[in-house]
Amino acid sequence: MNHKGFEKENGSKKPGSFIPRRTMRVTRGRKIVSRVMGILVVVSLLFTSVQGSNESSTGVITEQSHPAIYRNIVVWQDYRNGNYDIYAHDLTTKEEFQITADTNNQMKPVIYETIIVWEDDRNGNWDIYGYNFTTKEEFQITTDQNDQYEPALYGNVVVWTDRRNGNEDIYGYDLSTSREFPITTDPADQHEPALYENTIVWTDERNVKSDIYGYDLSTKREFQITTHTVSQYEPAIFRNIVAWREDDRSGLYGVYNIYGYDLATTQEFPVATNPSEKCCVTIYENTILWSDMRSGQSDIYSYTIVTSQEFQITDNPFFQEMPAVYWDIVVWEDNRNGNYDIFALNLTTQEEIQITSDEFDGFSITTDPKDQSDPAVYQDMVIWQDYRGCTPSIYGCSLATKEEFRIATGASHLSSPAIYGDIIVWQDYRNVNADIYGYNLGTKEEFPITTDQTNQTEPAISGNVVVWTDRRNENEDIYGYDLETKEEFQITTDQNTQYEPAISGNIVVWTDRRNGNWDIYGYNLETEEEFPITTSTAYQSNPAVYGNVVVWVDDRNGNWDIYGYDLETKEEFLITNDSNNQSNPLIYRDVVAWADQRNGAPVICALNLITKEEICISISPRGQWNFSLCENIVVWSDARNGNEDIYGYHLFSAPPASPSPSSPPPSPSPSMPLTPFLLIVMIALIIILAAVLMKRKRP
Repeated sequence: MNHKGFEKENGSKKPGSFIPRRTMRVTRGRKIVSRVMGILVVVSLLFTSVQGSNESSTGVITEQSHPAIYRNIVVWQDYRNGNYDIYAHDLTTKEEFQITADTNNQMKPVIYETIIVWEDDRNGNWDIYGYNFTTKEEFQITTDQNDQYEPALYGNVVVWTDRRNGNEDIYGYDLSTSREFPITTDPADQHEPALYENTIVWTDERNVKSDIYGYDLSTKREFQITTHTVSQYEPAIFRNIVAWREDDRSGLYGVYNIYGYDLATTQEFPVATNPSEKCCVTIYENTILWSDMRSGQSDIYSYTIVTSQEFQITDNPFFQEMPAVYWDIVVWEDNRNGNYDIFALNLTTQEEIQITSDEFDGFSITTDPKDQSDPAVYQDMVIWQDYRGCTPSIYGCSLATKEEFRIATGASHLSSPAIYGDIIVWQDYRNVNADIYGYNLGTKEEFPITTDQTNQTEPAISGNVVVWTDRRNENEDIYGYDLETKEEFQITTDQNTQYEPAISGNIVVWTDRRNGNWDIYGYNLETEEEFPITTSTAYQSNPAVYGNVVVWVDDRNGNWDIYGYDLETKEEFLITNDSNNQSNPLIYRDVVAWADQRNGAPVICALNLITKEEICISISPRGQWNFSLCENIVVWSDARNGNEDIYGYHLFSAPPASPSPSSPPPSPSPSMPLTPFLLIVMIALIIILAAVLMKRKRP
């Protein structure tokens, strides 16, 4: 699992921009003209907004992201050519230059001395490639047909995450000897490697949760760094200091903290433990940096190890993350311009510079400047988690009436909404732990579904039955609740972990760890029979179900693919076989949708199982996430406006026209459309008003 970056459902990125005030002498006439022009601009924007609300906007978003820095050279991944390439910028000469020109994707560059390495999908899988600034030569480092990604570089050694053994391992390569070597061989997943001199650190899943492990290249000795009961991941290393982010040790939801460890003294120390979400840890010399959401948007913070002092580096009301640092220069990705650019700050002079500068199908559902995420859809009703208040609430919108309304207004954290018919359910933290609550759109009544003092999460609903993941038995089980009888019941009793439930009619499916890996299991509520759906030794997770078809994500081919299973015929079938990752499948009737990384950033793709027609919705290279599917409509969270909004798309066919088949044909359109005509009338009236005002102001 990739923990890098903020969890999107919890992120809150505040849009807006600061416009400096100017002191100007303006004559009375100019003031009036300014007012008139202001009104014209507003009217023009309103007109554009009205037109845009019913039409798909097309264009290309250009994005620069994932920066790295060494000395005076900054490198990043760049989408200006319609795929991700690697670009670089010389801070001394101010010169920008392109490193890669292959039409496939090159991403996540790292740099040391004159060498850049990155992950590259030109061969149909992810490989590690490199480039030498001195010789101007590009070279391939890995050739295995499975995926290699997440490179790190120090001196002559490149390390990466490798899937050749069916799980994630850490491998290395010596650039001076052209020798490749394995670093980890444990059957669990090891990923997110970082490297300094002879020490490699990584995230390790061998203890079920995530820990930080290390390896000494000189002694060939592996060692465990973290042992706390919460998960630690995303390590960084410089000299003898290792830093990472981890789940909150007191169990606060959505809170991640930064800790450090001194390899010389074997002492662990806290870096940032304020109750906020944090990510993207990096270290240079005595300074640890990270992205921090404590102020409601993502800013870059730093911590000086010697003095134990923390200070804020960025304070822009947008999204700054993925910092990298060398000496006194900090670089990061920044979306203040509506797309992601690379910015830099000189810590000595406090001079900030913009390194890169580079626009923008579907329909918009929300446009509030705060974040909206986790959408769910049923027929013409869309619901979502909304951050416009002090704490996340649940909102809804009718696609038929375009009316938006607030559903749940508690002062607690509300998330993960699901909907079926008139019933909306969500997980609710009003009692400190996570409970499941519901709301009836018909009666306007809210009601509790669970009241156990442990955590109940991940609700799903079909008909009168709500299912969820439940921790009351110390492991995670699947429980259910009948909305008609008001009876709660336990579905799984195995002592291992069962989670990620989905339900359709009488069939409940979930991810199950009873066999030591992730499998998909099911349960028939009518016959009360449990049954395995997958038993492959690879990992299967994220199940979804509709009618007799179950779909899930599966890594048996060395990458994540989508598989399906027909409960009637007992036949399993492959849905996607692209060498890149496909994840988070959903199904409704004959349509399967999923997140697809074949172009580098996640896009939403869908397949009609009957006609075999496939469609991909590529709107932003930043990707779409947290999507939901019902009938022919897919909805998702989208960051094209600098914050998360909810967007939708009609799959495979256009939305139905408003007139019914029996309606008379529309009258021929006049030569001048009505809306532009009204706009011209309004402009004429405003000009007349301006003339009158100017006449009154004359002495």
